[in-house]
Amino acid sequence: MNLITLSDLIKTKLYLGHSFKQSYLKNNKYIYKSINNIWIIDLIKTSKSLIQSYIFFYNIGFNNTHKILFINSQPQFLKLIEITSKFTSNYYINDKFIPGLFTNWNMIYINIMLLKWFDYLFKLFNKNIFNIKFNKIFRTKFIKLYKKLLFKYKLFKNITNIPNIIFILDINKDKLAFKEAIHLNKYIISILDTNNNDNWINLIIPGNNDNYYSVKLIFQIILTSLLHGNNLKKHN
Repeated sequence: MNLITLSDLIKTKLYLGHSFKQSYLKNNKYIYKSINNIWIIDLIKTSKSLIQSYIFFYNIGFNNTHKILFINSQPQFLKLIEITSKFTSNYYINDKFIPGLFTNWNMIYINIMLLKWFDYLFKLFNKNIFNIKFNKIFRTKFIKLYKKLLFKYKLFKNITNIPNIIFILDINKDKLAFKEAIHLNKYIISILDTNNNDNWINLIIPGNNDNYYSVKLIFQIILTSLLHGNNLKKHN
């Protein structure tokens, strides 16, 4: 990994917080000062947190004993989340969080398995492997139920269990996921902006969680550390 400098953090506007009115004042330990009614995040503390995060994710990649679930509902970060998750064989949710996904996982997992079964049947029916002709009413009901399951659960098809480590990009944007993760005592990681409450977050990365380039820099570090740990494990 190339050395991340203070200049990189400044260029990506990782320091830029919210206005006074939008900010959560109890987070003042991560604030450096204010300029024109905008809070400036302390990049020294951000740098220390990024080093801590690199070590944390490196160990996960090296030990390969834990999965991570990345949660994001903001369209500008969809690709970043998807690439990081797929390259490191982790889970991700890039859409609106389904109520009960964590707290009612067993029931939701049954629906996911039902969707997979429908996927399989749908392919067989289309190829007419059974050489069976189904009447129009049956096909209509089957397709309707299949589309309903697909619409609701297609983004969760590859999730086989809810990991103990949950990365929520913005806890304000995904409040429900945050609440359910707290309820189940999950290890929560998040990018903490000045409008976020730092209570219940286990690993805090102080920074601008609205700007694309700020978030991209953080995810480059996460991706690099996971791959670094995983590759070193393979060569040992």
